[in-house]
Parts: sequence; structure tokens; C-alpha cells
Amino acid sequence: MHKFFANSEFRGKKVIYLTECHSTNDYLQELVRKRDVREGEVVVTDFQLKGKGQRGNFWESDRGVNLLFSVIFKPSFLKVEEQFYITLITALSIIDSIREPYSKAQIKWPNDIYFNSKKIGGILSEATISDNTMEYVISGIGLNVNQRNFTVDTASSLLLETGRIYARDDLFNNILANLDKRYDRLSEGHSGEIIDEYHEHLMWKDETHLYRDKGGDFEGTICGINRRGQLIVEVQGTERVYNIKEISFLR
Repeated sequence: MHKFFANSEFRGKKVIYLTECHSTNDYLQELVRKRDVREGEVVVTDFQLKGKGQRGNFWESDRGVNLLFSVIFKPSFLKVEEQFYITLITALSIIDSIREPYSKAQIKWPNDIYFNSKKIGGILSEATISDNTMEYVISGIGLNVNQRNFTVDTASSLLLETGRIYARDDLFNNILANLDKRYDRLSEGHSGEIIDEYHEHLMWKDETHLYRDKGGDFEGTICGINRRGQLIVEVQGTERVYNIKEISFLR
């Protein structure tokens, strides 16, 4: 285990460090098939050969400068349709860890972290369900920390946006510590508070912007999310409800 990531206080008390792997989510999935994996085990790597983003996208990351890791949860207290709460608490834990002394980080629905209108991070939560029961959820996190160059101008890093270099080990452990606290809050039944906090950091909330759905382009205002994690957008006095992949953010 790399010394950078050896001091985690997260609930699983076990961090597996890999110099590289195809994806940390895939590694954890394979691990589950081989042995009993305790809730809270973490897999972290310096480089992903096939890092995954939402909707099958590739996650771009240089070697050894960012945070790439996955965590396994066994939230038996959640219903199958409530699995999105894991994404919510993961996003909020990242915000908790990077907002001081800066406060410009936001969450773009449903699972991206933005800073100064540029994407610096993403979350990919994958649930395994059996007999209508959620066996486990693997939450993968990619956070651009000290990367200096990107192939797309919509991506950025904490370094580029704040002008300072971050200690990845400290940031990693802060995220896990915050995630531990938020997971406890979720298990104690405080889901309403979690949604309220998510709304506080939700990008474009209460602002009018241009969107696109299957009917074409339109102007609308994000009202928030509902108890199923769906996005609510007000369009000319009427609320529309969207699932993932049903709406695109334009400008």
C-alpha cells in the first residue's frame, strides 16, 4: 500500500493501492466476485487505463496527479430506488473537502463537480441488485487535483482554478472522513437534510438557462431534485421531471 493512502479512517479501514488498473470500479467488482468485501473498503490508483465516466464516457486523467478511487457500500437501509443517495453524499463529501477557503465548487446534476463553470470531478455509482434488494453500491470518484493540461477546454483541476498545489493524501482522507459522516447521517434517516444540502450546491438552481430534451431546445429553471433523484425543471410555469440522459445542459 502506498504511504500516501495508508492512513484512512474510513469505516472499512482497508485501502488497496494500485499503481494502475483498468478502473477502480471494475477492480472492486472483480474483488467482490472473489471474496467477501467489507463495507467501506477502498481501491485507489494513480492511473486508470480505462477510467469510466457517466453514459460510457472515458475519464481523462494524467498519471499520479489526481484522485481516482472507489468505495463499496452495503446500504441495506435504502430501497432500490433510493440508490442515488450514495451519489448525493459522495458529491457533498467532495464539496465539503474542497470548499474551504474556496466556495466556488458546485454539483452539476446528477454527479459532476464543477469549479468556476469547469468540470473538475465526476462520480460513477454502480448498484448491484438481486431479488429487488440492493446488495451493494460501488461509488467511483475521479477528481482532478494537480493536473495542468487537458484535451478539452471544459475540464479543469483544483490547481488550475485555485493556483495552488494540493496534497493528494490529505484531500483523499478528508473526502473519506466526510463521506463516513454523511453515510452515518443517511443511515440515521436524514435523507431530507441531504437533499436540502445538495440543493445548496446545485449548479444553475433557480437560474434560467438553455436545455435540450427529446422535444428540442428550451429555456428553463432548475427547481431541484425530488425524492427519486430526478431533476425538476420549471418551463413556462410548468414543472418537468427528468431522469438521467433525458436532458442536456446547453448554456
